[in-house]
Amino acid sequence: MNDYSGAEKSEWEERFFGLILDLGESQSERYRKQAIELLRAKTIRVPIKNSIGFYKLEFFDCKFKISHDNGESFVNIGRTRIGWRKQDKMRDLSGFFAHTEASTILDVE
Repeated sequence: MNDYSGAEKSEWEERFFGLILDLGESQSERYRKQAIELLRAKTIRVPIKNSIGFYKLEFFDCKFKISHDNGESFVNIGRTRIGWRKQDKMRDLSGFFAHTEASTILDVE
């Protein structure tokens, strides 16, 4: 997250969480397809703005890396714990996709 203070931080958080909600609603079908592909292949690359997101699924978590140089190098951004049942993974991954996409969009702007 960026280094903001006071009102700027509150405004940034409002934009961030609002964007997560908007993406979750508007991109739900794409996120569902991404989750299915990730469950099948265990890794996927996804374009986000002018960057490339890389997701790696492990047994109880999903890791996210981002590349701002067309896939030449990736930076570890985050990970999330996910449920072990398929329906839990589908739900958790959709939320994680929205979170990482919102974070990338706001960091690039």
